[in-house]
Amino acid sequence: MSPQSDRENKPQPFDLTHHETIEELRVLPDAEIEQRHDATIHSLNDGSIDAQERQLCVGRAHAYRVILEHRQSAREAQRMEALTRSMNRLSWVVPATIAGVGMTAWVLLSGG
Repeated sequence: MSPQSDRENKPQPFDLTHHETIEELRVLPDAEIEQRHDATIHSLNDGSIDAQERQLCVGRAHAYRVILEHRQSAREAQRMEALTRSMNRLSWVVPATIAGVGMTAWVLLSGG
């Protein structure tokens, strides 16, 4: 394995000075957003940052949390939609089953 491929596989530290575009954030996996959130929070422990930078870090960390919460809500909405579709199908299956049992009972009882 070459030294260059080692560097490519190793996670790079997050650059706190880079401000992502919406498109960049949209394609990041949850784990990366969580790492960026944590790095931003850890940067607040640095005593050398001034109040304005500290406020920007707090806002940035909040934005990362909002993105993660939005994604979680979207996943939950998808699961609810799938559950609703399943229940919709079942609402047709149950009456059809009852009708089938009723017809079978009627045929058996009528001697048919």
